[in-house]
Amino acid sequence: MLDWVIQMEYLGVFELDDEINETLKLMFEENKILSEYPQSEERDIFYFHMIYKLLKDGQVEKCVLQEMMNQASKKLLKAMPSNEYYTRLTKHLLYDCDYTEWLNKNMNPSSSFTLLGLFEPIKEIERRIIQQNGC
Repeated sequence: MLDWVIQMEYLGVFELDDEINETLKLMFEENKILSEYPQSEERDIFYFHMIYKLLKDGQVEKCVLQEMMNQASKKLLKAMPSNEYYTRLTKHLLYDCDYTEWLNKNMNPSSSFTLLGLFEPIKEIERRIIQQNGC
């Protein structure tokens, strides 16, 4: 549900209030996503989306996000088709690597999210995230 809320904000459907933003930030800072929920592709993709939202809103400093991702990255999307995609998207946003062309060609790589890739709003969210830091 929280991932859906983040996606709707990216589309401009609504703006999240301070309470929801603070909840997302606390969940991230206290590492509740990775420590309290069983590993799944959905959980890991939500974690990535939360990182992108916190970066976009400037709620957490980039260096803090980089440090958290360095610690978490080995636990995320193990043996999943979306691993390389989200790894590159994160490097694109956090480490100033320009993967715009590759990301646009390989959008929505996950087998479990293939159906979502058929819907234009999800593609638009991915485009916005990619272009957020594109050169």
